[in-house]
Amino acid sequence: MLNGILSVFIIFIIFCIGFWFTYKKYWPENTSTVLSVIVVKIAAPALAVIGLYDRFSKELFKATLLYLMIIIAYTLLLYLTGKILARLMKLQGGRKTVFEVTFTFSNTIFIG
Repeated sequence: MLNGILSVFIIFIIFCIGFWFTYKKYWPENTSTVLSVIVVKIAAPALAVIGLYDRFSKELFKATLLYLMIIIAYTLLLYLTGKILARLMKLQGGRKTVFEVTFTFSNTIFIG
């Protein structure tokens, strides 16, 4: 519980600092571009690596290996089903590709 509150507090502090810098016009014009590149290409991958490093172990891998195999098989099944349906519906070019990818990863794309 305390970790959650602390995380929200840290995000609030970062938000306040960003608001203050924007209010005082300390940021350059391309700040939003730079910040989004930093978040997407540096911070998010680093957070994923740190999360794996902190929590991942050989025992955890052994315990979840069956579930991992089920997920991989399910994804392959969805991919093949999407390909078959795209062929049956006679989709061409980009529409075919978008349909196949959306059919395969539809539950992982939506973020908002």
